[in-house]
Amino acid sequence: MDTGTSDLLIQGYTADDESTVECHALSPAKAPIPPTETVIRIPKRMVPIIRKACDELDGVQ
Repeated sequence: MDTGTSDLLIQGYTADDESTVECHALSPAKAPIPPTETVIRIPKRMVPIIRKACDELDGVQ
């Protein structure tokens, strides 16, 4: 977590082209991913860690 902004920072694997294209197609915005953003693949083993970080963020104002 970025303590200055309370943003959740996530490290993961860069998604392959096929996954990125699929994300484009499923995006509610129906728009390409901006050049300053990317699709990342998060290993299943990290889900509990991310849940815990999100729960902690819920308590930050």
